[in-house]
Amino acid sequence: MAWRDTIRTILGILGNATSLFLFLSPLKKVFGVCRSKSTEESSSWVPYLATIANCLLWVFYGAPPVHPQSYLVMIINAVGVALQLIYFLVFIIYSVPNKRRNMLKALGAVVVSFVVLVVVTLTEYHSAERRSSFVGVIAAFTCIGMYAAPVFEMKKVIETGSVEHMTLPLSIAGLVNAFVWTVYALMGFDLYVFVPNVLGFLLGMGQVYVYQKYNRTITIDD
Repeated sequence: MAWRDTIRTILGILGNATSLFLFLSPLKKVFGVCRSKSTEESSSWVPYLATIANCLLWVFYGAPPVHPQSYLVMIINAVGVALQLIYFLVFIIYSVPNKRRNMLKALGAVVVSFVVLVVVTLTEYHSAERRSSFVGVIAAFTCIGMYAAPVFEMKKVIETGSVEHMTLPLSIAGLVNAFVWTVYALMGFDLYVFVPNVLGFLLGMGQVYVYQKYNRTITIDD
């Protein structure tokens, strides 16, 4: 139906906007690295590499030969790849030589793995349905892993009783992002987008709950 396609397109645009906000969220840390010319005080570079790998998979998933009519998924994840590569390169430039070599090896492994996946998908699977199933399962698992990463922060908050390492606006943005993509997937009956994002929505609800609970506790104590 035309109305369904229109609503799905609007949701995809909203999803792109919330995803862009999340992709831009590390800018403060990256600028800090550039100012100090050191990565010693910054978080690990692994999340940036994981996001590059995840976005590459979703770019391929949204490509016409794999999953037609998913250009909005492809576009925002292409932007994600570009931004995360910039962040990753900044970490490479300002890291010590040993860490720099490890980062380059890890990035090379991700690129080679992605190329192999593309070749296997296009040569072994000869219909869009089979290609989207194959790539979709892999992409969904990587997306679930990304959404599950904040669980460690939640655990730390519960153990310490401090929300110092959590950012409420970012958690809310992640929650909204997962919700929008969940509804987007439901409108198009896209199981591979739906599953990781509905789980991301539930985890986002958990983050907000934990933040509010422990932030309120601290305020009362003060």
